[in-house]
Amino acid sequence: MPFLQPLLERLTALLRDSTRATQEMAISALAAVAMSAGKQFRPYFETIYSLVRVLLHQTGAGELTLRARALECIGLMNLAVGREVCEPVLPEVTAAALEGLQLDLPELREYTCAAPFRWPSEQRPTNS
Repeated sequence: MPFLQPLLERLTALLRDSTRATQEMAISALAAVAMSAGKQFRPYFETIYSLVRVLLHQTGAGELTLRARALECIGLMNLAVGREVCEPVLPEVTAAALEGLQLDLPELREYTCAAPFRWPSEQRPTNS
């Protein structure tokens, strides 16, 4: 994917310094790019995760949709890169997802409930 790095640079710039609506679109685009790139996204995972993880802790009424999109994006990034890359971030993501269940936004609850299904199969919680 010859345009992966410039595309990610542009999307992360939009995520850092844009209106909330543009940030929501940028984070959705980052998720789509990660899924399209698959394992080729691995070198970028840590950098992108460090930007997106901040959004997992938003609690303001206006930021909850962005938080929901961040949770979805991280889940899809995890699927794209595989267990060995995403395993270290799963405890933090899980804790943020569970905290999100306490907030009043149906979209956030929806993404929280779907999050385990976006983890690599080896990382999904079990009932044991």
